[in-house]
This record gives sequence, C-alpha cells and structure tokens, in this order.
Amino acid sequence: AALWITPCERIKVLIIKHRERKNRFSLVLRSLHSEGITSLYRGTSPTVIRNGASVGFRFMLYEKLMPIIGNAALTGAIVGAISTVLNNPIDVIKSSMQAGDKSTTGHKSKRGLLYTVNTIIQTQGYKYLFTAGLKARILKITIGQAVIFQTIATVKTYYP
Repeated sequence: AALWITPCERIKVLIIKHRERKNRFSLVLRSLHSEGITSLYRGTSPTVIRNGASVGFRFMLYEKLMPIIGNAALTGAIVGAISTVLNNPIDVIKSSMQAGDKSTTGHKSKRGLLYTVNTIIQTQGYKYLFTAGLKARILKITIGQAVIFQTIATVKTYYP
C-alpha cells in the first residue's frame, strides 16, 4: 500500500481538488518541484491503516456470509458496502491529509494524523468523518468488490 497506492491516491486527490485545471500532469510536477518526492507519500499512515483493515475485514466477512448468501458477487458487494461504511472515517482523514500542501498545512507537525483528525472534528464535526464522500465510495467499492469476489470464485472453480 505504501509504495504504490499512496502516491496514486495523492494524485487522485490533487486532481479532484484542482479539477478546474486542464493540465493535470502539471499538478503532479508542481507538487514534486515544490515539495519533492515525499509529497506523493503524504497520507501514508491512514492509507496503510485503511487498506489493511478493509482487506482483512472483507475477506473475513466474506467467509462468514458466503455460505449464507451463496452468491460470490452479491456477497462481495455487501462486504464492500459494509467495509466502506466502517472505513469511511480513516478515508476522510487520508483524503484531507493528501489534499494539503506546504502552503495550507504549514509545518510538518501540522500534517500528521492526529492533527488532521482534530482539525476535521473542530471545523466539520464528527458527522463529517462518517458521511463525507460516502455515497460515491459505496458505489465504487461495492461494484469493485462484487467483481473481485466473483472473479476469485470463478478462478477457484478452474484451479481448486
């Protein structure tokens, strides 16, 4: 997660934050030029927490629900939706950390996990952690997990 997903997530957040810009590649170059390669790794700790927790939880819950539901795609979709709701606070924190730059976050200590959590709670409230971006994430993750778990089930029939 730390080596590949974190920079991809950072770039995604920058593109969303600056969607009015036509040359999105310049966003990445500007970030690299002004803050260095480490700017792409902003939000590493919440990314690792989010991915580790969600993947582990999805497989555990899938194993429990699959015998009851009996359909890999449907079970994957349900597991994806549940894990998204439970994981939304850490994703909101991650996105908030990744949306900042030196000009908005200032000193490095003001870009950390706890500082970000406190800032979100003070400025947006607790509810924001649980609701921000949730509808779009549920749609994306639910469909993705349905496809992933159905693919795993299909492959297992050919290679038991």
